[in-house]
Amino acid sequence: MTNPDDEIRRHPRTIEQDFEGLFRTMRGKRFRNGEDTGDEPANYIYAYPPEK
Repeated sequence: MTNPDDEIRRHPRTIEQDFEGLFRTMRGKRFRNGEDTGDEPANYIYAYPPEK
């Protein structure tokens, strides 16, 4: 069985890749319509190194 953390260490994502993924999610119809949150506003927290 593989550990998902091993995959992250082998192929680290850049902050730009992470932001692109976040923007793709936020542009989605499901996100904008609150379909995954029970009609509550969607909130995401993204922790990143401040120097980035």
